[in-house]
Amino acid sequence: AEAGLSAEQWRAVVRRVLEQHDGLRTRFFQEDGTWQAELTPVPDEVPWHTEDLSAHPEGEREARLLEVAGAVQAGLDLSRSPLLRAVLFTGLSGDRAPRLLLVAHHLVVDAVSWRVILEDLETLCGQVRRGEDLVLPQKTSSWRQWAARLAEEAGSETTAAELPYWQQQSAPPAHPVPMDGPGEDDTVGGGRVVEVVLGEAETRALLRDVPSVFGTRV
Repeated sequence: AEAGLSAEQWRAVVRRVLEQHDGLRTRFFQEDGTWQAELTPVPDEVPWHTEDLSAHPEGEREARLLEVAGAVQAGLDLSRSPLLRAVLFTGLSGDRAPRLLLVAHHLVVDAVSWRVILEDLETLCGQVRRGEDLVLPQKTSSWRQWAARLAEEAGSETTAAELPYWQQQSAPPAHPVPMDGPGEDDTVGGGRVVEVVLGEAETRALLRDVPSVFGTRV
């Protein structure tokens, strides 16, 4: 994180992110054998830690950073909110700028959500540098509002009127799906394994050409 922020400023930024995104403050627990989710208030103490790597020999600082990062990720507890942890690493080798680590459980953050959070972090960092109040855009519908609205819609007359259509769509097909060969029992005993070995040219095309054409990973 080369934002030029102090540890206390970073702590305030992380707290503002927790206030903005209710989902990060979700905890999960079992009750009568069923998993439940609960949204919790913003904690008094932000899940924050500063790790000064200068106390370690320069050649060991990177390894120490990875060790702490691994411990933070492994230490997430579904029953303890928030499911977000922040560590600011200072004293890196070569006078490098401090590095901020943010860890969140995949139950509350996915790849798309990270983009939203990173945009908010960029906005907040800019406000800190300009000496402004930490203000983010107004929240969208909360998880609770969305769930209540979904339940309301499910029981509405409009949805009930669509029931015959969806029952028709889910009914068994009038004609069986065509088969390439004679109809045999679909069992494990009738299964077989087909192995294909790619040559150098095909492998190169798969690894290099296909991702560039389709804009995706292998």
